[in-house]
Amino acid sequence: MFGEIFDFILNWMVIGITGIVIKLMDDYLDQELDKIEGKYSLAVILDKAILPYTLLCIVLCMAVNPALAGTLFLASYIIGMGHNLKQELPLGLNAFQEFVVFGVFGIMLFGFIEMFSSFLIITFVQLVDDFFDYYTDAKFSRRNFVIRFGFWESLMACVFTFVAALVLDWQKSVLVSISLPIVLFSLERGKRFMNDV
Repeated sequence: MFGEIFDFILNWMVIGITGIVIKLMDDYLDQELDKIEGKYSLAVILDKAILPYTLLCIVLCMAVNPALAGTLFLASYIIGMGHNLKQELPLGLNAFQEFVVFGVFGIMLFGFIEMFSSFLIITFVQLVDDFFDYYTDAKFSRRNFVIRFGFWESLMACVFTFVAALVLDWQKSVLVSISLPIVLFSLERGKRFMNDV
């Protein structure tokens, strides 16, 4: 019983720290747009320090639970490319081709259920985030799944992905859902703290 509780807490920590890494990576990629909008994320504040910090965090998470941290990170990378599947990327492949390559890589490395459940729950998280960012993204013509596919279609996709993720891996789905507001709150507090220092 104690071992199960310890594993649960450990997995929650891995999900939380991986979530911070994913959010920082997303902020890093969007920092030029954030500056235009007058928003300053931790990625802007940390500047070059963001790379070693995020790498250190994801290495620690992979050491504790490789499948959990690895699939969540890969899934976030894949979903992040979904806004423009024809875009050519630095490796010479377009976004769709990298989508397939990293998806297959994740399945081969961690198994179908582990990878697909992470893909579903990260899709759910992205859709929720896009609902919250709908008006801001529309104002600045930013990429957003809700803008692209429509409100009701996105809402149905949101419900479907969460229910499907629950069926495949209820613990991961619940922990990611609980961790999401905590991660966002922690990063916001961290940004204010860094600004005050």
